[in-house]
Amino acid sequence: RHAIAKFKLAEAQLRLNDPTNAVTNLRELVDLYRQSGRLRDGLLDQALYKLLRGAVAIGDLESAEDSAQHILNWYPESYFGDRSLFVFGQALNQRGHPSEARTAFQSLIERFPKSKLVPQVQIALARTYEQERNWSAAAFQLQNWTRRFPGDRQLPDVEYERAWLTYQSGAPDQAFQLYTNFIHRFPTHTNAPLAEKWV
Repeated sequence: RHAIAKFKLAEAQLRLNDPTNAVTNLRELVDLYRQSGRLRDGLLDQALYKLLRGAVAIGDLESAEDSAQHILNWYPESYFGDRSLFVFGQALNQRGHPSEARTAFQSLIERFPKSKLVPQVQIALARTYEQERNWSAAAFQLQNWTRRFPGDRQLPDVEYERAWLTYQSGAPDQAFQLYTNFIHRFPTHTNAPLAEKWV
C-alpha cells in the first residue's frame, strides 16, 4: 500500500507540474522496493519511466539515463523499454547533445527493431543531424525514411521537411523537384502553399 500510495502521489505531482517532488518520491520508491520481487515485477518499471520523464523535465539527464538503463537491464521486455530510450534521446537532442541522442536512438532501433516507435525514431535521428546543421545528412536520413515507410501517415510532413533540408544543403535544383512533387502529391496539405512559394 505504501508503494502504491507513493507512486500515485508522484503521478499527481507530475500532473500538477511539480516534477521536482515527483522525482524525489519516485527515486525513494525505487530505492525502497527494488529488492521486492512482487513490486519489482508489477510497478517499478512504470515508476522508473515516470522518474525518467520527471528527470527530463527538470533537466537532470544523469538521472534520466540511470532510469532508462534500469528499465533496460531489469525489464528487457518492458512496454517502457523503447519509450524510455526515445524520451531520453529526445531530451539529449533538445539540450544540445545530438551525437549522444543518436546513440540512444540507434540503441533503440537495435534493441527493439519491431517497435511501433521506429518511424518516429528515424525522424528523430534526422533531427540530430539538423541540430548540427548537417543538412545533407539529415536530408539523406529522411530520404531513407520515405523508402522504408511509404505508407506512414507522417509521409507528407517528412517529404516537405526533406525538400527544405535539401535546399539548405545547397542543392536548389533537387529541392525544386522535391517541392514540385510535394505539391503534386499533397495539394491539400497545410504546407502546400509554402511549397508553392518555395517553387
